Amino acid sequence: MQLGVMLFIILLGVMTFAWRIFTQIEQQQQQLLASSQALQHLNVKLEQASYTDTLTGIFNRRYFNLVYEREFKRASRSDKPITFIMVDIDYFKPYNDTYGHLQGDVALQSVARVLRTSLARPGDFAFRLGGEEFGIILTDTDAASARQMAERLRFNVESLGMEHKGNKSTGIVTISLGAVCVTPTLSMGNESLLHTADVNLYAAKELGRNKVIFTTTL
Repeated sequence: MQLGVMLFIILLGVMTFAWRIFTQIEQQQQQLLASSQALQHLNVKLEQASYTDTLTGIFNRRYFNLVYEREFKRASRSDKPITFIMVDIDYFKPYNDTYGHLQGDVALQSVARVLRTSLARPGDFAFRLGGEEFGIILTDTDAASARQMAERLRFNVESLGMEHKGNKSTGIVTISLGAVCVTPTLSMGNESLLHTADVNLYAAKELGRNKVIFTTTL
């Protein structure tokens, strides 16, 4: 009888010890899982931060380079149009000189917000390329729709009505846009699209600014 009791006590002790070990292992696994999930979340945040312009919150030049190359190749393979719009805030240096760099940052943020919110489709992207220069990529959009979008961007920024005494023609913050929409081929260099948009932007400035120059050829 005593032997049976002793065996029972020993067995109970072993089971209790095993349960504690099992519980500790389970807790450690849960902690490891939580740490792994937290690390994955942190990595996602870090990746997003590396692709985001810190001042305006839209995509930066680094991410533009990745997206542009990817979408240009995709459009070439699928025989679909792609549009690139280069955007520049008119007379931005005089704006900074008049209102100060802090207000200049506010203007950049406001324009960036308009550009981002004006794009309704997941396949359209807004980037800050540097300084007061922005870029827009529209994927799988026909020329007529792309032209309308460029005009909408110009109008929406103008509609902010932000005072700009250095802009003698309007007295408010405006943008100039150089846009090009083509269906690229595999043999076409992707730099040609950027060059044409830049040429069109220069033409928009030469013609008085607050304008869209849009072409469908390189």
